Amino acid sequence: MVSAQLALVMPVLLLILLTGLQFALHLHATHIAQSIAVQALTAARAAGGTAADGVTEGQRLLTNFGTSSLREPVVLAERGEERATVSVTGVALRALPLWNIAIHAEASGPVERLTSPEETGGAP
Repeated sequence: MVSAQLALVMPVLLLILLTGLQFALHLHATHIAQSIAVQALTAARAAGGTAADGVTEGQRLLTNFGTSSLREPVVLAERGEERATVSVTGVALRALPLWNIAIHAEASGPVERLTSPEETGGAP
């Protein structure tokens, strides 16, 4: 009687445990992607920086962090006259089979540019 009940309860408990683990892996991968996007944005939006600088910094950070938590990562950067944007996408590790969770993080900010006091309305 007890072994039959245990045989019914254990798979459910295991599924609950793996679902919690999958949620934690998703949060960890999202945190890594967001961190990389923010740091790559710093390079892309710097005065004299380019979108390629943002991608290069993102790839360097991916190498340092490793791709154990964020699989198939892709770093994209855009830089316009006023704004720069970096996005990081990938897939979280799987604890449950057949469940791929896509990760997307994006950071955007104004492009840094040097201005003179006359342009900003300040005193000479």
